[in-house]
Amino acid sequence: MKKSILTLVGCSIALLSFTASPVHAKDITSSSDTFSISKKEKTEINTDFYNWADQRAKMGNMAISKYYFDHGPEDNGNLWYASTPDGDILVRNASDTYSSKKYNLRKIGGFVFYTAKDGTTGKCDNIKKDTDDGAEYSSDQIDITKPVDKYLLANNGIVYECKLDGEAAEPDSGFKIKGEDNIGNDDWIVSQDKAAQDEYRQLITKYTGNNVSTAINYNNSATQSNDVDSTTPAQSGNDTDDGMDHTAQTGKVIGDTKTHIYHTEDQHDYKISPKNEVVFDNEQQAINAGYRKALR
Repeated sequence: MKKSILTLVGCSIALLSFTASPVHAKDITSSSDTFSISKKEKTEINTDFYNWADQRAKMGNMAISKYYFDHGPEDNGNLWYASTPDGDILVRNASDTYSSKKYNLRKIGGFVFYTAKDGTTGKCDNIKKDTDDGAEYSSDQIDITKPVDKYLLANNGIVYECKLDGEAAEPDSGFKIKGEDNIGNDDWIVSQDKAAQDEYRQLITKYTGNNVSTAINYNNSATQSNDVDSTTPAQSGNDTDDGMDHTAQTGKVIGDTKTHIYHTEDQHDYKISPKNEVVFDNEQQAINAGYRKALR
């Protein structure tokens, strides 16, 4: 009898040891590779990314919320997805007509950066207030004169971004309904926010054991970052023989008239076309002119 009990205890210990290992861990080397993730891991990744993005939002005088997606009650039964250069990402499946099994890419979570009407920066869910059944963001809570950025975390280890005009931004902006023409809906790009991509990869490894090494071209003019829009990170060496002005070399506060984002000399070095450049005496002058500070 004692031998049987010891045998059972030994088996239990072996079983616990096995289940504690990251059995679904693998190397993610391309945008078509995906990883498995539990509900708990998904929650942990979203929580940590939200905390990290909170500080980034404050640096840029912006608010951030998890209220990046919603829709009216008439669309409760629809399958929703986001179009990206790497394929469609399943966002919400409630459809009896279309199968979600066809979607290899799926959302892990998402966030929305915006300028709060009351000046709140960092985490702020006021964007949910006064929203009419998920149909549109309330102009009582969001400064519609400023741009809105949505981030979408996918199960291929990549952060995607949807840039929106504040006046036209809605909870369902950037998302499409399967089976409808979706004319005018915004598509997503691979975010050029390298810090966000790196943070997401680290969290994936931390909580799931997966290693993401997919290459991202951060100098692709077709995809532009949350910080800079029409500007791109300067190459190492700060070569200025490219007809562009470099923000870290001017010693001034430089604004981009296309994005209404300003950069200080102690921040990351960006290239700005001289035709889009405006010089301010100080940061307060830029803020008074309606510009916000770059996130990095």
